[in-house]
Amino acid sequence: LTEVRDIIAQITTPGWLGRVATDFGSPSHGTPKADEWRTAGTIHLPIALIRIWGDKPERHADLRWFLDLVAAVQLATRRSTSIARASEYQTYLRRYLHGLVDRGYKLRPNHHAALHLPEFLPEFGPARGWWAYPIERQIGLLQKINTNERFGVLQCVY
Repeated sequence: LTEVRDIIAQITTPGWLGRVATDFGSPSHGTPKADEWRTAGTIHLPIALIRIWGDKPERHADLRWFLDLVAAVQLATRRSTSIARASEYQTYLRRYLHGLVDRGYKLRPNHHAALHLPEFLPEFGPARGWWAYPIERQIGLLQKINTNERFGVLQCVY
């Protein structure tokens, strides 16, 4: 993880792209938000893992497996969508999930939910229009309100 962090620290990205902390993944960093996960997972980690595993043939299968997830996330979060793109997303996601099972991981409910995304993309349009980032921001704001552990009593100042 230290090598990954060193590579992340060297990566320069445009200002409009969400920042990834150089201590990403450490307990002191805290829990990354969804946008930081997406930026790290689709930009920083692929660059880092290609640099670390690229010349190690024994790691190429793991790298391809991780890049299946990256491709699925990129397809799911594009600003436009189509039936063909939804189908391509499904192909990459299924390969990634098969890789999880092959490696002994237990699938979780969010993996199952992700399999339904190809049904929603053509129906509702790009995920950016209906995903949960705004809700996540609201939850973050609510978590910062000091309630002194008193439920049902909240003073608001306008």
